[in-house]
Amino acid sequence: MRLKQLLSEEGIDGIDRFGTLLLDYESLLRALDVLVERNVRALGVEGFHMRGTDLVPDNDMIVDTSAATSALQSVEMIREIVIQHHDGKRMYELVSEIDESD
Repeated sequence: MRLKQLLSEEGIDGIDRFGTLLLDYESLLRALDVLVERNVRALGVEGFHMRGTDLVPDNDMIVDTSAATSALQSVEMIREIVIQHHDGKRMYELVSEIDESD
């Protein structure tokens, strides 16, 4: 099962941008809760901004949690950083171990 499918089943729909599932701030926080509930580690998150029709990576919002030993630890690392740097405009790509096992 892919992360996109899991989140859709939980009522969390992001924006599919050329195969990249982008989540807004609220959807990302809900998605992190789902990962903890399902005991799925988050491997990281990357932020993006939309400029016109272009998707521009936000180099200040790249969080690698692949070294985390549990779903809770990985999610809490991401949650802390995302909340601290929330700007209301950023979109996020969340990568989890569920994507890596396909």
